[in-house]
Amino acid sequence: KVDRAGSIVGMESLIRWRASTSGLLVPPGEFIPLAEKNGMIVNIGNLILKRSCNDTRMLQQMGCSPRSVAVNLSPSQFQQPDIVGVVKRIIGESELDPRCLELEITESGIMMNEKESINKLNELSEMGVSISIDDFGTGYSSLSKLKLYPINTLKIDKSFVDDLPGDSLSATIAVSIIDLAHNLGF
Repeated sequence: KVDRAGSIVGMESLIRWRASTSGLLVPPGEFIPLAEKNGMIVNIGNLILKRSCNDTRMLQQMGCSPRSVAVNLSPSQFQQPDIVGVVKRIIGESELDPRCLELEITESGIMMNEKESINKLNELSEMGVSISIDDFGTGYSSLSKLKLYPINTLKIDKSFVDDLPGDSLSATIAVSIIDLAHNLGF
């Protein structure tokens, strides 16, 4: 992640899988749904969270100072009853400042059990963890709900960004979401 001047201000952890037989990269769109279906996504997600926090802390100790690392939480992972405790434990073990962690959660992940999700988001936010709504605009996109969530960032879904700048409708939607986010203080 870079700012307008081109300076690195953060990074995002992305999981990739290289097939052992062919050596080809398996697209996340193929293996993530399978991991979600068979329940492995929670363990994979926790492993990625731990690795991301440890690697970010190591980079900081080496003199590289990314301000934050963004890590996606799958809806299944976010719905785990102990997810706040898991995040707290991993942050503590890695010695990463919680303000250096940004968790990306989809609208649909929050809406699965909204009341409990808001409590989790509040606990994470109180720890200092930043919260992003990932793929904004494709899920429930209830604007009335945005004021209930302790979020810092809206990440516009790529379906609105892929055709920029040529598609005027996509541009209008993207600009509207950016204006909305700025006006809400995100």
